[in-house]
Formats: sequence, C-alpha cells, structure tokens
Amino acid sequence: MRRTMIAIGLTVGFAGAAQAQHVTTDYDKDAKFSECKAYQWGRTGQEVKDPLMADRVVKALEGQLAAKGLTKAAEGTAGTCYVAYQAAVKETKGATINTMGGFGWGGRWGGGFGDIQGYTMKDGELVVDLFNPTKKMMWRASATDSISDKPEKEAKKIEKAIEKMFEKFPPAPGK
Repeated sequence: MRRTMIAIGLTVGFAGAAQAQHVTTDYDKDAKFSECKAYQWGRTGQEVKDPLMADRVVKALEGQLAAKGLTKAAEGTAGTCYVAYQAAVKETKGATINTMGGFGWGGRWGGGFGDIQGYTMKDGELVVDLFNPTKKMMWRASATDSISDKPEKEAKKIEKAIEKMFEKFPPAPGK
C-alpha cells in the first residue's frame, strides 16, 4: 500500500512538473537595445495555425512591446528593429495500465484484471525573436508548456508566457 501511495505521489509530482510553463531568454550582449524604438513585424518560421490563437499571440506581443516603450512602425516606414515569432506543437503518445488485483490463497496477491488507456499529450513552444535593421538577432525568448483543449485556458497561458518573456526586457547593457 505504501509503495502504491509513493508511486501515485511521484506520478502526480512529475505530471505537475511536466505541465509547468518554462521560459528562457538569450540575447546578444553587444546589441544596442536603446536604438530599437519602432518595430516592424518579420517572419521567421512556423506561426500559430489557428487564426484566433495567432491574433492572441500578436496582441499579447504588441502589448508587451508597448509596455517596454516600443511602438509599431507606421505603414510603409522601416522599423528600427524587427519582431517575429514561431510556434511548434509536439505530440507524445503513451499508455497507462490500470490494474486491479485481489487477495488469493494465503493472503497473497492473486490474479486481477486491468485495462490499458492510451493518451496523447501536446506540448507547445513559442519562440519570439528581435532583430536589428540588418537582420542580426538581438534577443530570443522561448516558452514551452502543455497545450489544453480549452481555448480560454490557452489564451491565459499565452498571455502569461509572453509576460514572463518580457519581464527583464530590455536586458541591462553589458550583462
């Protein structure tokens, strides 16, 4: 019984850890972030396929960029930096075995019955890049998290991930 409880506790603990949002950032220490005042959208790769989610990503990014003092370059004018994002989804398939045993002769565990249940986990990654006018990368942030089937939950995760990405933006010069 004790082993079963420990196994359940570890499983729940690992499941919780696997679902935790993970955000990382990296940047060019020589980049002149102070020169990046007006941004223009660029394209780097796979964007979010769902148009509603894509709009949420763009709005969240634009909100964070505005909060950091960057404005969107006027139509037809060049920006002093470029912002792009890409997204990917990875599916992992697995199975859980649920067994139900019973006591047999002499108090020993005997035969039982069980079933196997298949599952698919989806993990998403969002990467945001900032380039200077010569298209040299200045800054990159990425966030990974499990994907929910509920759009409202995903919208909150996107907001939270992008907010975390920009917590320490722009990086302190020379650090």
